[in-house]
Amino acid sequence: QKAMHVARCAGAHVVYGPGGAASWIGMENLAELMRLADFVLMSRSELRGMTGRDEPEAGARLLVERGVPAVVATLGEHGAACYTHRPGQGANAGDALGPDSSGGAIWAPAFDVDAVDTTGAGDAFASGFISSLVEGKPIAECLTRGNACAAIAIGQVGAREALPSREELEAFLAVHGNE
Repeated sequence: QKAMHVARCAGAHVVYGPGGAASWIGMENLAELMRLADFVLMSRSELRGMTGRDEPEAGARLLVERGVPAVVATLGEHGAACYTHRPGQGANAGDALGPDSSGGAIWAPAFDVDAVDTTGAGDAFASGFISSLVEGKPIAECLTRGNACAAIAIGQVGAREALPSREELEAFLAVHGNE
């Protein structure tokens, strides 16, 4: 919590990914941390485990209703989505979402690649999403770049070796665009 407060006071975006702990720690125990974050990153299975909702959108919307400013859900072969209150509501997330947040949800499709090993795909997504957020890119582009990093990662064996460099990401996007 202290680190989140320090980051917020410094004007930084706060991104929190509870990971697998989300299902066994539970929504109520993580509620304060999630409300302190501008963006909470969760996979489809983490959302299901935490909220009990089968559909990721329903789980994300439940968290938003309970005060989480924005939930970024990774959806595997279906891409990724960011769910929030309407633009301008919430903490810094409203500012970051900008004009591309129609109706409080933004979706970016996955890239069509052959999966070799999905280990580390979520971490790769987070690296692309967060680095793009830091660069001030619109959320739709942050999602796309996160998806691109995940697509690169699943095309290789191993988690660490598969994290793309900026050059690899730019080369991938030059070839695949916004599929």
